[in-house]
Amino acid sequence: MSDATSKIFTAPSQLATNAYDYIIVGGGSAGCVLANKLSSNSALTVLLIESGSNNAGVAAAQIPLLFSQLFHTKNDWDYNTTPQDALAGRSLYWPRGKILGGCSSMNAMMVTEGAGSDYDQWTKEGVTGWTFSDLKPIFRLLEDHVPRDSTQTPHSARGVGGPRSTGYGNLSPICSAYLQAATKVGIKYNRDVNTGENPLGGTEVMTFVSTQGASKGQRSSSATAFLTEDVLRRSNLTVLCETSVLRVIFSESEGSPKASGVEVATSPDSETFKIQAKREIILSAGAINTPKLLLLSGIGPEEDLKKVGVPVVYNSAVVGKNLLDHPTTGSITFRAKPGATIDWHLSQVGGQEAAMKLWMETGKGVFSSNVAETTAFFRSTDVKEHPGMAGKYPIIPVDDWTSGPTAPDVEVIGAPTGFIKHGSVPVVNGFTLFPILLAPQSHGFVQLKSSDPWAAPIIDPKTFSHPNDVAIMTRALRLCLRIARCAPLVDQLEIVTDVDKSDFLWLGSRDPDLVTDAELKEHIVNNAETNYHPAGTARMGTPDTGVLDSHLRVYGVRGLRVCDASALPTLPAGHPDITVCGIAYLQAERMLADESY
Repeated sequence: MSDATSKIFTAPSQLATNAYDYIIVGGGSAGCVLANKLSSNSALTVLLIESGSNNAGVAAAQIPLLFSQLFHTKNDWDYNTTPQDALAGRSLYWPRGKILGGCSSMNAMMVTEGAGSDYDQWTKEGVTGWTFSDLKPIFRLLEDHVPRDSTQTPHSARGVGGPRSTGYGNLSPICSAYLQAATKVGIKYNRDVNTGENPLGGTEVMTFVSTQGASKGQRSSSATAFLTEDVLRRSNLTVLCETSVLRVIFSESEGSPKASGVEVATSPDSETFKIQAKREIILSAGAINTPKLLLLSGIGPEEDLKKVGVPVVYNSAVVGKNLLDHPTTGSITFRAKPGATIDWHLSQVGGQEAAMKLWMETGKGVFSSNVAETTAFFRSTDVKEHPGMAGKYPIIPVDDWTSGPTAPDVEVIGAPTGFIKHGSVPVVNGFTLFPILLAPQSHGFVQLKSSDPWAAPIIDPKTFSHPNDVAIMTRALRLCLRIARCAPLVDQLEIVTDVDKSDFLWLGSRDPDLVTDAELKEHIVNNAETNYHPAGTARMGTPDTGVLDSHLRVYGVRGLRVCDASALPTLPAGHPDITVCGIAYLQAERMLADESY
């Protein structure tokens, strides 16, 4: 154990003091950034509290291919939603990172910023200071980009020398074939969707995977990037893991309540401790646990708080509301020809051993794959009727809820392996298309089940409850089937035709000209899942529409901010890890530059 690692404590009784200038609750994507930046001022003392364990030494948090092995473990909050009315009463599994680095330590490491208009539209919500022009320079500051070769975007369009590594990992030939096939249905190739100019098109996925140095081939998380050994050695930074914050403590002075500390414990049966915040408390516990903590602390809808016996500190009507997500229809799985996929290679005699040896020696090969190697962004309104469908299945009309004319509302990931039910179903020689809705109109909520801080909250995302969401993804599913019938992808697949409807290969076996809309909708009802992007439950906005002002301060109280995905008014059409890190970085810079901010 290094001196730096030994500074990560696992019990509040180990702390040298019970008072800090800043207390950051949640060591995830945002929390690690805030801890790094705020502690760069040696005059400030900073405490970072994380419910989960240290990420160091957790193999599945280091090896990109193994990320789904963290699901349903101690490193996962392992949440489940309420039964979903639009999905035949199914309860959905929602993994969330319970480990230093949070979801940046267990996600698929995808770097997609979305459209500039996704950020600019926040001004319509009364939010200032977070436009794309504000955040784009920060996104570049965050990254240390290494292109695969001269055909990739040059350094001038990317950031160099930043804390988080970005680049391109393993690229399977079958995924290249997917991108080529997508061009046959009008989805143009785009070598980099993150230049800020055009986020549409098929692309090799840029990842948070290190491509150089001692960590080559390993995940670059918020923890590995911002809590380096040098940072952890700072005398003014303390990291406390395996400790849960039960509530924020408020003092009544100078009018409105002031957040003065937190109450913490390591388990339901352990001793509780109170830790004082001399300046501010920043909640960075994520889109589920941040609203839960606000509610437990008495900030939320008065009626809801009274129902569970929580004393009201401030009646904030929208805490826990506006729960957003990017849902998926569930995977479309195809049988690939032998030798085309990752799972086939790993299933061969000695395949896993050889692949691991290659990864350990060079950082390359299938273990450097993030699974989601390629993806395609498009607008459902651009999907044209296939000639073979003319007059048979009129294309379903959809409304455009995107932020602008270059903003996508659908993403389809191409993965060189089977990925069914969050990777829990073993597949050999599978290729997966993974359609994702990026501009959903179905909004849900997070609510307390009781006043017990150890009880999971009620999570009701109301997935696919809005008919426009279903219409868009019905179009997307048919388009996926068309892509799979186009060369060169079809040449690498074994399209089966005689499978039962209960078989995971069934939808992929259907002819795009013959499958009915009813069958496609049935697939959504029976297979839809989360794509792991909850947000919006403590959104920025006006006092009437939001929980936070544009400085991320919680309305109605003093000394309390929120900085994580729950603060987003709407979800950008991408993968929000980069967005959350960028907001945290810029927020910390502003706080350091101006104490009154």
